[in-house]
Amino acid sequence: MTLRSTEISGPDGQWLLVADDNKVAYIGFPGEGAQDVNKLLRLPVGVTIDDHDVPRELVTAVTAMVVDDVALSPDNFVENGTPFQQRVWHALRQIPRGQTRTYSELAAAIGQPTAVRAVAHAVATNPVPLAVPCHRVLPKSGGVGQYRGGSKLKAFLLSREGLIL
Repeated sequence: MTLRSTEISGPDGQWLLVADDNKVAYIGFPGEGAQDVNKLLRLPVGVTIDDHDVPRELVTAVTAMVVDDVALSPDNFVENGTPFQQRVWHALRQIPRGQTRTYSELAAAIGQPTAVRAVAHAVATNPVPLAVPCHRVLPKSGGVGQYRGGSKLKAFLLSREGLIL
């Protein structure tokens, strides 16, 4: 199986888009490369990433999401993760634009209030940020917290949703 990749210009630089023939598999922040895709997706042996031919409609949809803050339909991305990760990612998609949740609130929302660390790990391993809005999760202690794309980018993404932290 071959995944295809391309770069999209967006906030803070070039974003990496990895897709199969029909769906987005990974959206990488500026500075992330193929090694990050392999680490996060745990690609099986034999899966390669090629540097071209991402379907134009996926490039257009992801560019609109990254640049113009247009939502990407869940039908447009592959959700390959453990059942627990998928529950967390589903809960992330339920956080309305312009609102945030803490990791504790997210753990409670999936019915596992003591699984805060596991929820944080699932949030951090989200392969399609922005499509699954992990930037809307904040630490209970305040501030924007950590973010795979960097705290400056997380603050920018929250501010473009009207949140000032």
